[in-house]
Amino acid sequence: MNVGNNIGNLNMLIFKQISNRHKELGFDITPVQAMIIMGVYNNESLCQKDIEQFVTCNKSTLSSVLDTMEKNGLIMRIEDKYDSRKKIISLTDKSNDIAKVLEKDCGYMDDLLTAGLSQDELEIFNSVIDKMINNLERN
Repeated sequence: MNVGNNIGNLNMLIFKQISNRHKELGFDITPVQAMIIMGVYNNESLCQKDIEQFVTCNKSTLSSVLDTMEKNGLIMRIEDKYDSRKKIISLTDKSNDIAKVLEKDCGYMDDLLTAGLSQDELEIFNSVIDKMINNLERN
């Protein structure tokens, strides 16, 4: 059994499903952009370093994603009043509207993923995932 391949396949299917769902909702955003929008939406102020904590990509990739989002009118970078080297990521009205829709739609993927699973199966699944994450974090 190749656990890594199974997780990779599941990840790709989830990514595709989320992308399709965004299109159904009328948004031209990637799942990573949606994660950033929701992260900023749910926090008062985040800088790029903060976003790196919940978006798993390297600094240059994240910088490129943020550049694209800024170009597309989804975010603004505002100079931190306490540290001029730091840029605070702020949402535009456009991305605030997207965040409100995504917030209402947040259960869609969970419902899709967990259809037909019992509470016991979900608890076992979450326990196994937690153990795998711990294994990787220890390395």
